[in-house]
Formats: sequence, structure tokens, C-alpha cells
Amino acid sequence: MASGIRATSCHPCHLTTFLCERLLSYALLETWKRRRGHTLTLGGYAAAGGVQGAIARSAEAVYQGLDPTQQAIARNIFLRLTELGEGIGDAPTSLGTRRRAALSEFASRPEEAATVQVVLNALTDARLIATEKGTVQAAHEALIREWPTLREWLEQDREGLRVHRHLTDAAGEWERLGRALGELYRGTRLD
Repeated sequence: MASGIRATSCHPCHLTTFLCERLLSYALLETWKRRRGHTLTLGGYAAAGGVQGAIARSAEAVYQGLDPTQQAIARNIFLRLTELGEGIGDAPTSLGTRRRAALSEFASRPEEAATVQVVLNALTDARLIATEKGTVQAAHEALIREWPTLREWLEQDREGLRVHRHLTDAAGEWERLGRALGELYRGTRLD
């Protein structure tokens, strides 16, 4: 059965064997949660959403389990963890790809830090994101392609997200250059 799953679910997306195995591992974990006794069933696998649907179903369940404030933070986290694609065609990268972001990007005000950490913990516990050395990244590219809620968020304001990403990158560069006055936006750069 595993070879059939790999052939039907990974090949069309042109995923590497490593990524296929990670997704298969995720799907099997979700199937295990829906097992009968000690037996994995096709019904459990289908209920989990298969290889690519399991992560979308899990993401939606975690998101729906958050309160409205936490949902807004989760939305912001996922949008910041996505590098926008060109948005054309059916290519796997048309919606976007994973982006690594610094933890500092998520709590713009000190009073938000505790709530942001609660949301980050929930997303990490669900294996939707991975944290490492002060950075965060979506755990799977499939999350971007397969989770309808995230796809909808990405399509709602693509240009606004591009501007935000550009400003985030520029602010990071300004910090890296020691807050050099010559690097501040002025004149037409502010339009």
C-alpha cells in the first residue's frame, strides 16, 4: 500500500523522496490516531485525508480550536511563513513556498508575546511548524498547497503581502547595517 500512496500522492507534485516520506509519516500518524484497536484502516487513512489532505485537515482543526485573537495570530504566522509565488497556473509553487522567519517577526508588541508563544506552541505540537535557533518555518510545503484556508488568505491580498514582505526585508537590512540613516526610506520610496 505504501508504494501506491507514494506513486499517487507524491509523483504529481514532483516532491523529493525525502518530502514524500515526511508527508507519508504525517499521514500515517494521522491514520494511527483514527485506528481501530491496533489496526490501521483504509477508512482511517481516508478520514485523515490521505497523504496530502492529512496536513490540511490537521491545520484546520488546530486553527478552529483557537480563540479569535489566537486565530488572528495564527493567520499572521502562516502568512509570514509563506514566500509568495507568481500565482499563475497549476504549478506547485504558484501559491508560494515555505519561508523561514525570525521569531521576532511575530510579536510586534511586548503584550502580544505570551499569546504568540501559546499559538506557536499549538502549531508546533501539531507538527504544522518547526522552530530552530530563533526561527520558524512551515513544516511542509503541502500545507501551502493543500490547506484551503491558507490559500484563501494568500489570494485575498497578494499585493499587500508582497509590500509587507518587502518592508520586512528592508527593515531587516536596515537593522543589519546598524540603523544607518542613509538606508531609511525617503521620498518616492515611500509612495
